[in-house]
Amino acid sequence: MLVPDQYASRMLYSQGVALTDLRVGEPEAVPLAAWRLYAELYFLFCSTPSLMWLDWALAEVFGLDAQ
Repeated sequence: MLVPDQYASRMLYSQGVALTDLRVGEPEAVPLAAWRLYAELYFLFCSTPSLMWLDWALAEVFGLDAQ
């Protein structure tokens, strides 16, 4: 089950993403689908604290570097 992040969910919702599209907290939610949605809308987080946190988490957890 995906666990919601209130900041990311609010940001996406404020930009027109339906909460049902996020499917957060639902046992049948597919994590890969949620990651794809976040990746498609990554640009919406530009200049936000959420982007700074997301970039840090991706670098620390997955070793990803945007350079």
